[in-house]
Amino acid sequence: MAAFAKALPSLLMRASVFLEVRDLRLPLTSINPQLESAVAQWRGNGRAAGKTCQHIVVYTKRDLVPSWGEEV
Repeated sequence: MAAFAKALPSLLMRASVFLEVRDLRLPLTSINPQLESAVAQWRGNGRAAGKTCQHIVVYTKRDLVPSWGEEV
């Protein structure tokens, strides 16, 4: 994980879209603060350079979470 965290800023600088996959069963606790910080820095640097930087979050395991208002 440490090697990935170290390499992440240089990887992000070569990208225009960042796709993050999170678990819907734990949407808030599955957020990685180090990753969020790196993505925020990437977006700031990209905007300053006039580059489009999109951060897309995809939630997985939706089938394991009951829908609101549905009877189980």
